[in-house]
Amino acid sequence: MLPERKHTILQSLIEEYVASAHPVASSTLVRHYLPRLSPATVRNELNWLEHRGYVAQPHTSAGRTPTTVGYRAFVNSLLLHPLHYHSLLSRSRVCEPPDKDPTQTALNSGSTGAFAGNACLSVLAALAAASDKLALIHEALSSVAEHNKGLMVFWAPQLSHTIIHRGLPQLLSQPEFAETSSALPIMQLLESHGDLMVLFEEIMTTGGLHIKIGSENRDAQFYEFSLVAMQFDSSYLSGNLINSQRNKGRQRGVVALFGPTRMDYEWAISLISNLVQDLECPGH
Repeated sequence: MLPERKHTILQSLIEEYVASAHPVASSTLVRHYLPRLSPATVRNELNWLEHRGYVAQPHTSAGRTPTTVGYRAFVNSLLLHPLHYHSLLSRSRVCEPPDKDPTQTALNSGSTGAFAGNACLSVLAALAAASDKLALIHEALSSVAEHNKGLMVFWAPQLSHTIIHRGLPQLLSQPEFAETSSALPIMQLLESHGDLMVLFEEIMTTGGLHIKIGSENRDAQFYEFSLVAMQFDSSYLSGNLINSQRNKGRQRGVVALFGPTRMDYEWAISLISNLVQDLECPGH
């Protein structure tokens, strides 16, 4: 684990890079994030982080960008601190007022705007009353993808024989993929359900949060992408309420977010965790 000051500088650099998509200068960090530190101190710490592989400098005169090692150190710091992890689970949750029925709010709207203010959606509150669950899932995934500028993928074989995905245009709008060729691997992955199923089986096997960052992916084609995914018990979603306990662990699905390595990992973790919670425990 990094010493506190080095971790703070790395975190600040990641936050700025996620927001700007440009290499981050030490002067930017001092001006906007670390006013109590001197520019010389920040430069020295950035040199230390660079020599140990946490950040990189694309050009001599450019600022720094996070590496896979730097992103992983940041993500691990989120997951290894239980209090911080549980606090970020509520980061994306925006609940309807207590006197409102979220089911009716979602069903009566008829537009993706029904979900725009609620990133984790409380999907099951609406799904419970919906006759066309797949249509509502498509709508929900579209809203989440629009909010996160990433690709949402949903698979629940008890509900649909096909993999549902939304957000490819949003993903392609990211500056990393200005050249369409750089996004070809993810487009080919969507076309090849066999490869996606291999990935989903890995997620099923590991359980919990599944996070792959850049070069942690086995295939070098996906080094520009990161994945945050989680399996869920799809018993309630498939309508098998009576046998949900008996079937628990047998009826499973996967929800996943693909994005550039320059992903807001805090938001992605809270989004996927809360969405899975909603899918498994409606009305919690």
